[in-house]
Amino acid sequence: DMDASDMDVHAGVLVVAYEKRNALRWYDPQNGKLLDTAEVSAPAGLAVGTDGTVFVSTGDRIVKLSQAKKTPSDFITGLDKPGRLDVDHGSGELLVYESGTQQIKRFSSAGALLQTYGAKGGRKDGLYDEVTKRSFAGFADLCADGHGGFYVTESDSAPRRTSHFAKDGSVVREWYGGQRWAPHAAP
Repeated sequence: DMDASDMDVHAGVLVVAYEKRNALRWYDPQNGKLLDTAEVSAPAGLAVGTDGTVFVSTGDRIVKLSQAKKTPSDFITGLDKPGRLDVDHGSGELLVYESGTQQIKRFSSAGALLQTYGAKGGRKDGLYDEVTKRSFAGFADLCADGHGGFYVTESDSAPRRTSHFAKDGSVVREWYGGQRWAPHAAP
């Protein structure tokens, strides 16, 4: 009833973001009991780190907090509309999708930019070449694979795609399907 916008669970910590309500809530993953609440301005995405630290995209930044320390502190600033994010629990690195650039950025556990994936402005229509294949369109969510790579799912573009990317940004595998009802064109 509170319009959840994102969630993550790791090592027994379940956190849900409520973007329209400026709230994060911790729940017991076994019984769903509400454990705690913190105020974060318009949390667009969140990820739970290995030690229970919660990373949250809000405005032009990523903040971090925990259930014990509920006051958000800046972790990464100066981003272009950060949205979904995930922690690679194998390395502790943070993957962040920027909707302003339509790119994914990889940051170290200390917040240093390590790599950027995809063409600025996203995947364009036309020839499906290597640059296009490694870019994103209709982005919906991402998930680290725990081995340096990540998965991306795209919901609005035709054809809809779920892709597995290696750490270097190359496409490991792609899956297509699930088109809108009555599309104007079909591949």
